[in-house]
Amino acid sequence: MLGAHCIWLSDEDIERSARPARKVAHNPECNMKIADGIAPIAKFLDAGVVVSLGTDSCAVNDNMDMFEAMRTAAFLQKVSTMNPQVLPAERTFAHGHAGGAQALGMASEIGSLGDWQEG
Repeated sequence: MLGAHCIWLSDEDIERSARPARKVAHNPECNMKIADGIAPIAKFLDAGVVVSLGTDSCAVNDNMDMFEAMRTAAFLQKVSTMNPQVLPAERTFAHGHAGGAQALGMASEIGSLGDWQEG
């Protein structure tokens, strides 16, 4: 299962999402632009859910800049959890490139930037 946005999930829903092969496509700028809500990405990560990062479409986002999406994702999680250490740059960067490949089941073929691995 690949869930898009996943903004309004309960803790029970998140636990269900953590079952094997569950993934989330996080589109923070889209969610902010249409004032839809904030996905609980920190909770997903704690539950072991694979998180990928996207921009959605120009209809609900002003740009398709993945670096801006990474920055926004990290900042949004920090303010929503009131924790400046949540979603550090290294992890956010992994969601922006390798997370998409993992979400599509293609991690062995695409999404890698050299030998870099999330630590």
